[in-house]
Amino acid sequence: MTRRIRGIWGRPRQRLFSFRARRERTDRGFRAAIVAITLLGLAGLWSALPSGRSALLGALERVKWGALRRAGLEPPRAEVDAYWRDRRDRREARTRATYRGLFQALTPERQAFLRIAGMSPDDAVIRWGNYDMSLLLSSKVFARDDSGRYYRLLPGVRSVWLRQINVLGLDICQFLVPETPEVLRAAEAAGAVVVPGSAQTTNSWGCRGPEPDLSAPVRGLVLGDSFMQGTFVGDDQTPPARLQVELRARLGKPVAILDTGHLGYCPEHYYNTLRDFADRFRPRFVVVAVYINDFGEEPEVLRGEGDWIEEKYWLEKILQHCRARNVLCLIAPVPCQGQLTGTRSAGHYPGQVANITRVAGALFRDPTDDFINENLKLQRTDADAASQSPLYNGRLGDGHLSPAGCALWGRVVAERLALLLEARP
Repeated sequence: MTRRIRGIWGRPRQRLFSFRARRERTDRGFRAAIVAITLLGLAGLWSALPSGRSALLGALERVKWGALRRAGLEPPRAEVDAYWRDRRDRREARTRATYRGLFQALTPERQAFLRIAGMSPDDAVIRWGNYDMSLLLSSKVFARDDSGRYYRLLPGVRSVWLRQINVLGLDICQFLVPETPEVLRAAEAAGAVVVPGSAQTTNSWGCRGPEPDLSAPVRGLVLGDSFMQGTFVGDDQTPPARLQVELRARLGKPVAILDTGHLGYCPEHYYNTLRDFADRFRPRFVVVAVYINDFGEEPEVLRGEGDWIEEKYWLEKILQHCRARNVLCLIAPVPCQGQLTGTRSAGHYPGQVANITRVAGALFRDPTDDFINENLKLQRTDADAASQSPLYNGRLGDGHLSPAGCALWGRVVAERLALLLEARP
C-alpha cells in the first residue's frame, strides 16, 4: 500500500521518490554541518577572550539545565547560584570599569556633583538589581549588602530625586541623592533639577517612611521594588503608605505597614528582605508586589520569554517562609501602563505569575481591571489619558505610579486584605 503524507491543511501530500528524498536529506545534513562548524569556530574565537570563555561556559550550563528539566530533574541549586553569582560579579566589574572611563569625560561641575553625592567611581554602590543589570547608586543613600540583598537603603537618611542629568547615556544611574545644601548646590551647578515633592526619608529599619508601630494589632510587610519604595512621590503617598491608611479605615483598628520596597529589587531580593525583617516585625500578612521587569525586559516577558523558572524558585521560597509561620501571603502585581492604554497581553504578565505561584484565587489580586476602569474615568477630564495614564508619572518622563496610581493600588489591595483578615482572625 502506498503511504500518503498529510500536509498542514489535512490534504494528502505527494510522496517524494526515494532518490529525491535521499538527496534532500544529504543537502540538509550538509547545511547543518556547515552551520555547526561555523558556530564551533565562532565559539572558539569567542572563548579565546576571558569574558567570552565565561559567557560560553554559562550558556553551556543553561543548556545542561534545560536538558535536565526536560528529563524531569532539577539542576543542583549550588550550580545555579554559582552561575548567577559569577554573572553578576562580572557585570559589576564591567560597569565600574566603564563608568570610570565615562566619568573622566564629564565636565568638572558634573564630576564635583557626583563626588559630593557619593556617586564617583570609587564611592558609588554598584550592585546587581532590576532583573539582570548592575545599578549605580549613591553611597550616601544606599549601602552594599553581602548577606543576600546586595544593597539596601541606609537608615535615617532624607533624600530627593533629580532629573535632567545623565552620565553620557549610562541609564543605570539612579539619582536619588541626599537632600543636603551641599549636594543640592552641586546638583544645580551640574544642571540637575530636584523633582518637587519627591523627598523621602528612611526609618531606623532602613525602610522608607516613619517608624513602624510594633504595638499595632495588625502588622503587614510589603515586598517590592521601586514601585513600592515610591518614585517621585512623598513618604505618605507610596503604595504601602496608602495601603496602611485604607486598611486601618476598613478594619477600624491600628495598622502598621513596613515598606521594604527598594528600587531594582526582584524576587531573590524580596526573599532575603523577608528573612531580614519577618521575625523581627512579626507581620500577620505579607504582600508581594511583583512587576513585569522582575522576570525580564517588558517586550520579552509579554511574549512569554521571561525567566520564569528562576523567579518561580524565589517566589516559592517566599510562600514557604510565610506558610511555615502561618503568615497570610498575598501576591498583588503592579499593572503596566501599556496594558491600560494599549494591548492588554495579560497571558504572560500577570497571568504567568499566577501560574507559577499556584496560590489560591483569593491570594492573588490582579489590579489591572481596576486601573483600566479608573483610567477610563480620568479620560472624561483628561484627553491625554488615552495614551498616557495619569495613574503613572508619564508627565515626568517616568513609568512609575503617580500619587493617584499609588492610592488606587493601596485601595484595591486593602479591600482584598480586609476580607482575608476578617475571615482569618
